[in-house]
Amino acid sequence: GSNVYAMKGMFPGTFSRPLGAWADRRLMRAEAIDVSKVEIQLAGEEAIVLLPSEDEVPVWSLSDPSVLPTDFQFDALTARSVVKTVLGLSVREFVEGRSQGSEAFSQADQIVVSFKDKSRETQTVLLGKNLSEKLVYAKRMPGDETFILSAHSAQLLRRKISDYRDLRVMRFDIRSVVGLRMKQG
Repeated sequence: GSNVYAMKGMFPGTFSRPLGAWADRRLMRAEAIDVSKVEIQLAGEEAIVLLPSEDEVPVWSLSDPSVLPTDFQFDALTARSVVKTVLGLSVREFVEGRSQGSEAFSQADQIVVSFKDKSRETQTVLLGKNLSEKLVYAKRMPGDETFILSAHSAQLLRRKISDYRDLRVMRFDIRSVVGLRMKQG
């Protein structure tokens, strides 16, 4: 029929989007709880392998702490943010019709995500060359499609082992704090 309805809470632009705006832009469909291991292989560096604890909210640690220098405090919060970053990667642009050849990925860094569910295929993200100060070429394997990601996300994933140092002056569980007194001078 030709009836017209007024609806509460709907905005006129909700459905009038270009086709590309409907695409799922998440590169990986997984939560941290699904992941058994994250391996980060930066070009020319030793691989960084992060493993989760069995806790309900996993604490991430290095699979081989012996690679750390003496007195190096590993920061589990940095490790967690790296895992969250790779799982939350979002495509900025889809590269169509101008597939990037080997030159964009000749020195690619690689992040491999393995899952607890053994039937689930390992996912690999290749981080290629920067397209600009804010954008970077990437691929997800299996697959051969080239994407463009935010350079900021790529930079967070490209942390070297020295960037996992815990620089906090004080370490305590925030839930155990009952008070805070500040004194000036």
